[in-house]
Amino acid sequence: MASDGATSVEKSDVMSSVLPESALISVRVVSIDHYLARPDPTLDFCFSSFHGVAVKQVPVLRIFGTTPAGQKCCVHVHKVFPYFYILLDNRVRDPQELESHTRQLAFAISRALRASYGESESRRG
Repeated sequence: MASDGATSVEKSDVMSSVLPESALISVRVVSIDHYLARPDPTLDFCFSSFHGVAVKQVPVLRIFGTTPAGQKCCVHVHKVFPYFYILLDNRVRDPQELESHTRQLAFAISRALRASYGESESRRG
């Protein structure tokens, strides 16, 4: 008890009322960035079934922040991939044709990304 008669609350009581029981960690985000790294077999996908090759680099999010207890932290988040949504206009109805268009788009994006990273066409993954 505090000297002014107010009830003191343990930090663990406050934490349990704020965080869901399933939360492993809670971080107040200060900054987020990302980097590319060689895949770690214990954390990342190491083979692309879509491309049929070993993955050479994977994106990793890096979250800088503080915990509810005030501790500074840096969290590296694996298996988070960039994505975007393309609305289909239903002109392509054949599943094989759709698969073909999807692969063409994916390879064009991969080629553009490799070019932006200065990689040659012969490197895949």
